Amino acid sequence: YSSGSHLADCCPSYILVDDGSGVADAVPVYRHVKSGCLLLSFPVSLVSPDTPDEDIRLFFCRGPLPLMRRYGRGVLGCMEILFELFADTEGINGRTGSEFYGLCEGPGHETGETGSAESLCYLPILVDKQHVRSSPSWVDASKKHSQCFIKLPDMVASAGFAFGMMERRLKAEVYHSDGEGRAVRLLAHFFACLGRAEEAAVLWDQASQEDEAKLGSDHLQTASSFAALAACFDDLGRSEDAEAFHSKALAAMAKNFGRSSSEAVACELGLAACRHVQGKCKLHGMLPATQSGVLCLEGAAAHAIAVIFSQAAGDEREEAEAEVLYRQGLSILRRCLGPGHADTLHCLNNLALCMADQGKIQQAEQLLRRTVAGMEMVLAPTHPRPIQALSNLACCLAEQGKVEEAETNHRRAFENAKKRLGWQHPETSACAQSLAQFLTSCGRCTEAALLELQADQLGRPCWKRGRT
Repeated sequence: YSSGSHLADCCPSYILVDDGSGVADAVPVYRHVKSGCLLLSFPVSLVSPDTPDEDIRLFFCRGPLPLMRRYGRGVLGCMEILFELFADTEGINGRTGSEFYGLCEGPGHETGETGSAESLCYLPILVDKQHVRSSPSWVDASKKHSQCFIKLPDMVASAGFAFGMMERRLKAEVYHSDGEGRAVRLLAHFFACLGRAEEAAVLWDQASQEDEAKLGSDHLQTASSFAALAACFDDLGRSEDAEAFHSKALAAMAKNFGRSSSEAVACELGLAACRHVQGKCKLHGMLPATQSGVLCLEGAAAHAIAVIFSQAAGDEREEAEAEVLYRQGLSILRRCLGPGHADTLHCLNNLALCMADQGKIQQAEQLLRRTVAGMEMVLAPTHPRPIQALSNLACCLAEQGKVEEAETNHRRAFENAKKRLGWQHPETSACAQSLAQFLTSCGRCTEAALLELQADQLGRPCWKRGRT
């Protein structure tokens, strides 16, 4: 079962009751025939691939179906949910491991459980026996279920094992389904959650073509595929390609739910942002962010983000590896905070700079345009981040030889910094330096020198200046 076989094929006491296609590509659910209890079909493998079979132990997490379905999303690439499931979020700061209790018995052990709509659901968990820290203990006074205490020494590595196994399993399902159907959608969703946008885009393109041919362009599943493909193109800096699929998704959602529905509004906002990046329209409708200056994540989500960003900033990290990590962090921030939150946009800015360092200048430009547009919508005029993003955009344009637009944005960033932040703010000094370097590169050295002199004189604190 853990190697990829369908549960009903290797264990006749289970029957498939929901393939997950109706719940946003969720994990399939099986029902135990005798007890009526439910079981998510994908186990969470927290063991290294080279662990001998005899050292693997099977445990379970149990709860209501909606909660277990949420945890199942963690298996499909949502790292923050995987951390939430296993990490001790109350004492997470300074910790390198995670601690949890796993039930020793799964569905069928207690035949008194019924098969009603409120059935308990189990999530299977595979653990190396060396991490089982105690003998089984009874869960309650009924002595019908026992549990063991489990401690993982490194949650990050364990998450990597879980995602590695899931990728192998999903690829096997795609192979056995001849590269068609729901298996393709699941693998595309998995790659998108992990920030692997290029691989996800190929699969979403394949899925959207199949859905459109079989179901029609107005079907909800087709619309979801269009929207997912457009989002991948957006993240890859391919706004022209994304626009067509944003439009298709909007048309289908509006036809099914109405133009004023939340689904259609979300598609309309995505289309507006895509067109704005190409200079075709102004961006409207983005809601203001709250607590814009600081990450307002807590617990497992904050831990997952901290881990990802610390890895991305590692001294020995290759830019291509850092790009994947920034994309994964961006996915988490979008799910937890929303696409228009200031911290999500700040991550988008960092992703753009990472791509620029790899020479992907055109893609970086489009991401920076999205960043500037979003930040100017959600942040106060006196916030330095929109000015930083605008200055970054100007540098990116200059590298492509778009001199006039680059100068316009450099001067706009500098003027905004002077008026909104004051001469003595570090961002004003940084903008002045960027503009001076740009002018020097254009052969306007005298103008650059005068600007640097002005910034040096006016940027000093008053008590350091001489009498005038």
